[in-house]
Amino acid sequence: MIGVSAEAFPLDLSLWSPQDWNFGKNQAANLWQVSEANKYFAYQFNDAGPSAYLNNANWASYQVEGFFRVMNSGCFGVVGFVFGYQDPSHFYLFDWKRYNSETVGNDGIGFAIKKFSAPSLSDLEFSDFRSSTSTDNMEILMSSYGPFSRWSPFSTYHFLLDYERGIFHIEIKSGESLNILWAAAVNDSAAYDFG
Repeated sequence: MIGVSAEAFPLDLSLWSPQDWNFGKNQAANLWQVSEANKYFAYQFNDAGPSAYLNNANWASYQVEGFFRVMNSGCFGVVGFVFGYQDPSHFYLFDWKRYNSETVGNDGIGFAIKKFSAPSLSDLEFSDFRSSTSTDNMEILMSSYGPFSRWSPFSTYHFLLDYERGIFHIEIKSGESLNILWAAAVNDSAAYDFG
């Protein structure tokens, strides 16, 4: 659901499109698909490299809430969502890591909000996505790392994103109990210019 000027409506995900960041590291391509039975549900059918499913709108403020779940016990990577997207090298990323590995990075199990700000797409590197510390192209705005902060397969999680340029709030809750697992409020004084 999305709220704009206090008006909430479901999002038609069939109008969205995938964004891949392909770094040639033997990563699988994304396989985003929208449910044929319900256009409000999208699925990623493989454990792809960095990718996102984008709404192709450039709103300066919005509120989005929804659910996500990983339906594969063999997935050990990172889940999350992109927001404040300007282009493939300027965006925010909420990421939630389950395990450490060569593919997803060897540190930082848990939650992070990352701000990507590279001069161009060709300046981004795979390590910018994997890193649990800031890089030349990515800044960690907030994080909470630790072995008890990992997501679990087959569990449903509720998310809320309340976004206004430079100021945003994220809540992640257990889908079953709606207990808050993580909440973060960020004031980014160097926010992207929507002009």
